[in-house]
Amino acid sequence: MHTVTKLWKPMSRFLFKKGIRNSIFIDDGRLLAKSASEAEANRVAAYAAIARAGWSIEKNKSDQEFEASRDKTYLGFIIDTQKMWVKAPRQKINGVS
Repeated sequence: MHTVTKLWKPMSRFLFKKGIRNSIFIDDGRLLAKSASEAEANRVAAYAAIARAGWSIEKNKSDQEFEASRDKTYLGFIIDTQKMWVKAPRQKINGVS
């Protein structure tokens, strides 16, 4: 975990300098934006930068064109930025107990 975070730091800094807010935990990353159109532009720019840096993106697990939304699953939790809540799916709760 620590290694990926350290390796990702230059990419994160690059994206932040481009105005793209982002975070990563192990292999699960996210981009934040104020609108769907900004999210799409950020996704395209970030995916291109990530590819140029030699990183690979798991296409089946990642947003594709125009899939930006205010509710996403991140680290196994459902995050809704419109309703401002985080929810744990039943299987996640069962896995903890």
